[in-house]
Amino acid sequence: MVKYKVQKKRLTIHFVGINGKGVSSVFRFFVKLNKVLGNPHFEFTASDVVPIKDSNIKQKVKGFIRDLKSSSLEFETFFNKHKPTIIVTTPAALNRKNKQIATARKLKIPIFEFSDIIRFLRDVFIEDEFPNPNEYSIYDPKDLTKLKYIFDQSVIKPKIILNTIKKTKLLPFYFVKPYPFKLYGVTGTDGKTTTCNIIYHIFKSLNIPVGMITTVGVTYFDGKKETNFETGPHATTPDTDELLNYLSIAQKLKLKHLVLEVSSHALIQMRLAGLKFDRVVITNLSKEHLDFHKTALRYHYAKSLIVTRHLKEDGYLITSPKVLQRVIDINYFVKRYNTLLTKASTYDPANEPITSEIFLYSHIQERKILEQKDKLTSRINFRVIVPQYKISQNTHINAISRFFVKNANFGLTSVLSVLPRQKTLHQRAITSLKSFKLPIGREHIVKMHPLIIVDFAHTPYGLKHFLREIKSFRDESDYNRIIIVFGTAGSRDQGKRPGMGRVAYKYADIIVLTAEDPRRENLFEINQQILSAMITAKRNKKVLEEHPTYHLYDIGGKFVYNFFEQSPKSREDAIKKAIEIAKPNDIVLITGKGHEHTLAFVTKTGEIKEYPWDDIKVAQKYALECKN
Repeated sequence: MVKYKVQKKRLTIHFVGINGKGVSSVFRFFVKLNKVLGNPHFEFTASDVVPIKDSNIKQKVKGFIRDLKSSSLEFETFFNKHKPTIIVTTPAALNRKNKQIATARKLKIPIFEFSDIIRFLRDVFIEDEFPNPNEYSIYDPKDLTKLKYIFDQSVIKPKIILNTIKKTKLLPFYFVKPYPFKLYGVTGTDGKTTTCNIIYHIFKSLNIPVGMITTVGVTYFDGKKETNFETGPHATTPDTDELLNYLSIAQKLKLKHLVLEVSSHALIQMRLAGLKFDRVVITNLSKEHLDFHKTALRYHYAKSLIVTRHLKEDGYLITSPKVLQRVIDINYFVKRYNTLLTKASTYDPANEPITSEIFLYSHIQERKILEQKDKLTSRINFRVIVPQYKISQNTHINAISRFFVKNANFGLTSVLSVLPRQKTLHQRAITSLKSFKLPIGREHIVKMHPLIIVDFAHTPYGLKHFLREIKSFRDESDYNRIIIVFGTAGSRDQGKRPGMGRVAYKYADIIVLTAEDPRRENLFEINQQILSAMITAKRNKKVLEEHPTYHLYDIGGKFVYNFFEQSPKSREDAIKKAIEIAKPNDIVLITGKGHEHTLAFVTKTGEIKEYPWDDIKVAQKYALECKN
């Protein structure tokens, strides 16, 4: 560990996006550190698209400049005047390559994401070692030296940092006592929410008090009644203070089990830094959130931290053989932990023997489509085999997509591995899957003819598997064309947009592009990036219609609509159009929003506004008007 000296020179830190929770948490840490040290070692400047809202922050900030309203010259003048040592910002600001970030780079001022400041603090002052340079590969080594310099020259010893962390909300989980209930952490690119709901459903069916915290909300079952809370828009894992509150409620209700959906952001930002899980589930790994993580490797590494930092020594990692190998490849230390592997296959185990490494195997037997009056039920029958427990039992799950059997595997393994070894109890747990209903916004059927389905699929991987299953379902039924309505989020991973376009073009017959939280980005440009993957040397784009709010193209013989009005109306019009053009035996898929109740657009003043929204209600509205 480096010896620390007192430095009388004041260092200036500039915060970009000071109104955001992530940046403001780091800001408050440095403010507290100033107070602990007695003399101000740090001065603060800041910028944001809107003025500072918090009066406590406003009092401490020496200089403020607006992001959108200032020119590059004004930023250069501002930085030359205040001479910031480093800049702390958000991944979104880095991704936008805005004027102030460009100016800071020109002036050679080191720029850090707020999450990396937190990671640096954790590695140096809690793990007592400097971080692996590979984890910080997006930074120049000189920048890391300057970050280290701030603490080397401004702080007497690491204990002061640690004590300051204790007194702020930066990393409170390092100092909480273990909870009396069993904790389950579920992560992965897709299928997290469904897996959490399956674990919750099985325990509830057995009348065991259980709770879950997911993207959809917070739910508790105390053995008698169920209580629900909303967690807000676009939230997977709540912020640390909110999470502590939910855990406290679970303790007061005397729950026996609590399931938590865990995002890669929460793992990197240490929102659940000291929390230890009894069971960890990793559903799958593909590419997502590269606006934040920069590379797939860093994203996958973030996911692996749920094991190496958050799994109890006597806990178990539950995943598939393929995902386990991927996780070990990027984080060798995962090998130290106990593992329970699951596998789902359409092959009969009699023809494909189950190896001893597989804890739970599901043999998918058939998919039955049941249509009664205005209700459609798709039932997937499968046999659950657990060799260690001598279990071989038939059950089913009500879904169209067979990948939900994999989620059922993860859920069953999590529950069976903690239940007493009682045959009747295991049988009841497996049977409970028959009454499981998918979470809101997952394969939600709005109407039968045409078949209108709302789903949350919002990644290339998730959309591919969903569309592939719908196409397979169509081939087994009397349905005809597949019409899909979707978009991609603004100020987020731009790299996935062409992938979404390729997948949609491959599996859908008619494509309707529209808004999915464009935020500050231009919707037309977002859609053009999706379209770019559909156009090839053999597939030209022909403009068939040009309207003020949408265009209609013919791309390789397929109709593609592009709704680009910069307001929530663009998504409503897109859904309306898809239902209008659908014939009674067509399938209309509305994807990307699912359970979410807001749409994010930028206002004329530059602020991000969350407009009320509900895909299901809008689809129901136009389904009633449909006269097919």
